[in-house]
Amino acid sequence: MTTTTVHCPNHKSTRNGFTLVEVMVAMTLLSLIISVGLTALTFISQSSASLTNYSIMSSQSRHALEEMARDIRMGYKVNSATTEKLDFNIYGKAGTTSNIVYEYSTNEDKLFRTEDGGTREEMMDDLTTFKFNFYNLRKEATTAPISIKEVQMEGLMRKKALLRTNTNYIISARFMMRNRTVSN
Repeated sequence: MTTTTVHCPNHKSTRNGFTLVEVMVAMTLLSLIISVGLTALTFISQSSASLTNYSIMSSQSRHALEEMARDIRMGYKVNSATTEKLDFNIYGKAGTTSNIVYEYSTNEDKLFRTEDGGTREEMMDDLTTFKFNFYNLRKEATTAPISIKEVQMEGLMRKKALLRTNTNYIISARFMMRNRTVSN
């Protein structure tokens, strides 16, 4: 027995692939999904870097202000005082005394602490501005070392995070030199 197959010229064969329009639509959708994903990844990276910068700046400024407050409260004699430098003496443990110098370096954008002429310890970095404010017993601003009773610090820290710059404004309370005797 013989079987014959008849080919009809009008019969369509099944497709084995995608049309150009289908490929272009798929590529467009894939490009859109990738661009949304990359945008989200960039946003998350910037947010994470910013959060890290804020954490570092906050920790650094908090530590520096705590140490400065401790020193200033123990101060009994101001040797010199400018908006960028404070040189004073403090009472230490067991009746000892020390000389403390806090100095803002505009060239390095850093605040340093030096004790008894020793090694400069970096307290804060990335400072774009920093200054000391001094007050007498009447709470009036003064720059005369003989009348200084309170000290306040203020400054601005900036750190770069990818394409953004994060800032942290620092302002302290007025710290009183408890051991300092002044007339006015």
